[in-house]
Amino acid sequence: MALIGIYCGVRLKSEGLTLRWSDIDFGRGTVSVQVPYSKSSKPRTIPMNSLVREALGRLPQKSEWVFTKPTGTPYTARSHKVLMSSIFWGKQAWYASKELN
Repeated sequence: MALIGIYCGVRLKSEGLTLRWSDIDFGRGTVSVQVPYSKSSKPRTIPMNSLVREALGRLPQKSEWVFTKPTGTPYTARSHKVLMSSIFWGKQAWYASKELN
């Protein structure tokens, strides 16, 4: 999810969490952000670089959503906040443990 945010400029909470596999065009190498989720209220088509294309190609297609929980259900804005905070605090704890040793 982070790669698509960094390399495609997709807003993770409003645009990234709402991506469907139908928005990903591997043939053309693009990601489409649909109008209801776009900040500008206009559709956007964004080119993917090889890193993003490879990462998306490795994801299992469990449901219509690109980014899902292990159960196949999509993340919500609240679960995204919990996910991002666990990643952040997990890294902080890892760095703190390294500093103690």
